[in-house]
Amino acid sequence: MIHTATTSDLPEPLIPADVSFPSYLWTPLDINAVTEGELSFLSGDGFKAAIMLMMKSWQEKPAASLPDDDRRLAAFCGFGRGPAALALWEAVKVEALSDFTLCSDGRRYSRTLAPQALEAWESRRQQIERTRKAREARNGNRQTTETTSASVAEIVTASVTEPATASVTASIRDQTTSDHTTLDHTASDQIAVVAGKGGVGGRPSQPVPRRKAGSITKPIVISQGTISPGTANRWAGQFNNLPDIEAAIREAAQSPMPENEWMGTIKARVSEQNDKASEAMVGADCPF
Repeated sequence: MIHTATTSDLPEPLIPADVSFPSYLWTPLDINAVTEGELSFLSGDGFKAAIMLMMKSWQEKPAASLPDDDRRLAAFCGFGRGPAALALWEAVKVEALSDFTLCSDGRRYSRTLAPQALEAWESRRQQIERTRKAREARNGNRQTTETTSASVAEIVTASVTEPATASVTASIRDQTTSDHTTLDHTASDQIAVVAGKGGVGGRPSQPVPRRKAGSITKPIVISQGTISPGTANRWAGQFNNLPDIEAAIREAAQSPMPENEWMGTIKARVSEQNDKASEAMVGADCPF
């Protein structure tokens, strides 16, 4: 038989409707209630059915409650289903439900387990709150750490990069200055070699004019044809500061040797011509 009617004279539910422990596989059972309370006076079958119902009620919603349904209660006790199950249930029903009170929501609540259910629910709520606060604190610390790390990284980067940049800039500036100085000395040395130590009457001889690479704008005519300004200037870069770049380019164009060989040969030949010209110039200007 199913009892579904509710009346105003029934007590309010002993447990709030949202209290449940579906994943809990244990039940906090009061030892004194079992060994010294009403349960201790039950018969063997009645005691067994009562314990079975108490265990089952712990995982219902609300916790520590059962539906007021004889068929389901018979199944909870392990009697099975059908007329035979209901007959077995009727034989132990009074004893099995001796710890349960029918309330206004139509469910039966265990008077023994209700206090434990409320205590467990409050403990669970507090644990959830502690976990939430710990998570928030952890996230806050992580954000603070990330912010601090970013600030430290900026400071360290600035402290390392700025001196390094200044050092590299100074090094490049010094190197550039050194390179210019070296080029200036090299140019001066070349002019001195070509011009000689002095001229007639102590006046220095005029240096042989140089043509820098990249200044060739017209094709260079040779016996086999012409050399374009682009090719001429590429080669001229190898003969920079020589007295006659165009003459060197003509020799390069007519040479049967590989480029890396005739480059060195022509440089050596032009350098030799420069030395002879310098010696002749010095000998002509010198009164001795």
